[in-house]
Amino acid sequence: MFTGKNNTGKTNVLRAINLFFNPNSYNPKMDMNMIKQLTGGGTQHPTIKITFSDDEIEKGECKKYTISLNLNEKDSRNKYSVNKGKNSPSKFSNSREIEKYLDKKFKCIYLSTTDEDISEQAYTILNDMILKYYKKKNKDIKDTVDEFEERYKGLLETFKSNIGGLESVLSKQFTLFKSNSIDISPKLKIENNTSISEFLLENIKLELDDAYSQVIKAKGAGVQRTSLILLSFFLLNEIYTTTNKIILLDEPEAFLYPLLISGLKDTIESSVKKSNKSQIFLTSHSREFLTEINNPEYSFYNVDQKSVVTEYQRSKNDSDINKYSVISEFDPKTKFEVLKNYGLLDNIDDHETVIICEGRTDRNYIVKILEDKEFRPQIRYEKYSDYVHEKESILTKDLKHDFIPSGAQAVLPLLVYLEKISSINRKVFILLDGDPEGKRVNKLIKNSEYKNLDIKKFVLSEGKEIEDMVYSKSEFIKRVLSISPSIKEKQEEYKKVIDICKVDDSLIAKTEEFIKIYGLDQNIYDLKNKLSTELDSSEIQKDWIISDLEEWFY
Repeated sequence: MFTGKNNTGKTNVLRAINLFFNPNSYNPKMDMNMIKQLTGGGTQHPTIKITFSDDEIEKGECKKYTISLNLNEKDSRNKYSVNKGKNSPSKFSNSREIEKYLDKKFKCIYLSTTDEDISEQAYTILNDMILKYYKKKNKDIKDTVDEFEERYKGLLETFKSNIGGLESVLSKQFTLFKSNSIDISPKLKIENNTSISEFLLENIKLELDDAYSQVIKAKGAGVQRTSLILLSFFLLNEIYTTTNKIILLDEPEAFLYPLLISGLKDTIESSVKKSNKSQIFLTSHSREFLTEINNPEYSFYNVDQKSVVTEYQRSKNDSDINKYSVISEFDPKTKFEVLKNYGLLDNIDDHETVIICEGRTDRNYIVKILEDKEFRPQIRYEKYSDYVHEKESILTKDLKHDFIPSGAQAVLPLLVYLEKISSINRKVFILLDGDPEGKRVNKLIKNSEYKNLDIKKFVLSEGKEIEDMVYSKSEFIKRVLSISPSIKEKQEEYKKVIDICKVDDSLIAKTEEFIKIYGLDQNIYDLKNKLSTELDSSEIQKDWIISDLEEWFY
């Protein structure tokens, strides 16, 4: 699975793999590096190297070796080569042997999104496999096609051996040009690359029937795309049962609405499980695929584009920008960036590091506290207990399944959900207020009850809430007065009340008392929410918790 921003080179990765197995599909306009096009030189075409882990080439031993495809080689007999290490297979002594091995052992198909018309791509890929499917399923068709192939080859050879004489006769009809000093004469060309399948299936059209049977290109883009993928998977598994299948999917979710994406994803996964000889490389921006980021059946890589300004003697420009793609396996930082960019960090069910807090305001402060870190854990709070309630009925010691909990009460069902939804081992940090409810929930949390969760509890001091911890007294007063017009009207009285607060007092509790005493039009929960937003210019205190978070997660 390749992720990355647009135009970083994800599609080029798939094209490179496809070129390695299908070098005849090379298109210099698409596949040659732009700098090579500008500067020319002896090695202007790509060289592609792929490393294989192979337990079939020699029984009882897994060989790891690298095969190179050099598209600069004009002689096809030299285009493939293998590294000369101790694991290099002895049978690969020349390019032709390597090519035969790849043709026999591998079937690689590439289903792109944008490079070519989808319907044309469908005919190119499917026609060949449909013919093979016919031959495999019906002996009469197989024998007839085999016989035709032999006669077809003989026909081509006959044409080739007599083509010179035909051209000579035709040239006599072009004397008008030559007599007027125009050097034009007819040439007959035989297309050797016209496959038998193209010839035989010229009049067999693949159509889709949804009350009106029509060719693929008459249907919507999403139907075209999905049909192509479904047919390809079916034919690959039916025909190439003993072959290693390499399937390259460029954004399989393209043109599809969400339910179809989920269904297609399930189809792709089940198809791979049916055949242990399938390997899929795909690019995607789909939330449905990205939620599998911790699934061991997936491997995630990120593609990023780098560029350098370089001067080339052979270029007509004073300087050129050389772009190249860097592919890196996911680390915590990359995973965090990808999930954050797609709005998925706090939603996927199998994240391995989690902070549970009581509400959105706590979440906002935690994000601010960890803003300098390369990554941050997933954060869940009462909002996600609604999701838990929808998923399944959860019974705990004092929570009924028809009650959607909030605040500290949401912690218990969240823990049960994280324990049950997947078997991934998680590190969980729980932040609770120092009020009676926070202390009560703290006592109900028994680490031994959760085999998949490694839990650390952090309870604030007696009576304290998170607003008391993140703000100094002066910063707290400044923020409250900037947010609440009604409190600002009583700012002198308010400042006196907060100024005389002791270290153990709760500033937010004193503020709530002040609002009630003066009968102010200010909702305390709305005030707390606004205090936790627009924190960029705020002075936030971190030392009360940052070392505990660092010790636990970093």
